Amino acid sequence: MTKPLKVLHLLGLAMLLGSIFGHIVASAPHGGAAGSPELLFARQTIADATRMLTQPGLALAIATGIALALRGGRGLAGRRWLIVHAGLTVAVLALAVTLIMPAGNAMLRMAAEAVAGGALGPDYAAAARTERMVGALNVVLILLVVAVGVAKPALRWRRRTGGPALDAARR
Repeated sequence: MTKPLKVLHLLGLAMLLGSIFGHIVASAPHGGAAGSPELLFARQTIADATRMLTQPGLALAIATGIALALRGGRGLAGRRWLIVHAGLTVAVLALAVTLIMPAGNAMLRMAAEAVAGGALGPDYAAAARTERMVGALNVVLILLVVAVGVAKPALRWRRRTGGPALDAARR
């Protein structure tokens, strides 16, 4: 049962990362001029990819990750790397839900309004900046999640000693 979960976990990760790089390509400067139908098409493409790939990929990766963690049998204390892995995943999810997706939705709405009215407002640039900067941070966090999941570092805490005199005093 673990092998199919791992395959699904990697599929979710591939969907997530693949869609993110698709977002980058679609939002490149050739996505259309301000207020153009091409810009609206690019934003609609990004919204569709988010709905069909990014969100399901993230959900699949998280759900299978939870299932794999529960199948591990050992508690989290013996797998500190898993605590870090899960914490980074929560950060990725929080940034996506609270900042990136709302910015993308606002950009889609403003692009549609601009096609109807002819001009993008200044809020579009602010939303684009948020999507770009927080999106880049999220990609870095996702790569950290992957690195921790692959390397599974021991993350053992070293006990500091104060030298022989302090060690003798502790006894």
